[in-house]
Amino acid sequence: MTNARSPRTVLVIDDDPFLRAFVAAVLGNEGYTVHQAPNAVDGVAAALTAPPALILLDYAMPGNDGLEVISALKAIHGADDAAVIVFSAWQSEDVKLKVLKLGATWLDKPATAEQLVSAVRRRLAA
Repeated sequence: MTNARSPRTVLVIDDDPFLRAFVAAVLGNEGYTVHQAPNAVDGVAAALTAPPALILLDYAMPGNDGLEVISALKAIHGADDAAVIVFSAWQSEDVKLKVLKLGATWLDKPATAEQLVSAVRRRLAA
């Protein structure tokens, strides 16, 4: 991977266009550059094209789920050092545990703007 990773770039991978717009507006107001992808395939491609510092991703999307996206990124050399937050309304403790075992953070939907910004700052500081 030849592209430099910007420390304030976030990639949002979610099939909900309203959620992507919300995240882009909230994080944009905090000085982050936000890129968006509507599905897992486009998200993985975007992460390879312009490596983000943080990936905010939905768990339950049509096609591939969040665990598959994390695994795909980890399988690609250099793509596993981006911080990942799985932002989802999914309520399975088993899924949450699998996400944590893959090194990602979990954030429940819905979240307030303040909760979102706080989670992003914490994850990028880790």
